[in-house]
Amino acid sequence: MPARPHHVGSPYDKKVVDFMAEKFRSWGFDVKVERFDVLFPTPKIRQLELIAPTKYTAVLEELPVHRSTGTDC
Repeated sequence: MPARPHHVGSPYDKKVVDFMAEKFRSWGFDVKVERFDVLFPTPKIRQLELIAPTKYTAVLEELPVHRSTGTDC
């Protein structure tokens, strides 16, 4: 599930919901998926700066993480 961002309302969010609903159904649960309209503000710009004592602007990007197949433990 964490392979892609799945924040509320994103295209991948729906895939995660459907996946989890099907899992619970396969375990015998009665599943009902409901939709709720919520305010979910998302920033247009992400910026982090230190202005004193020395000016520094952080690079807010992460390097990709090697995805384990579960066999390399």
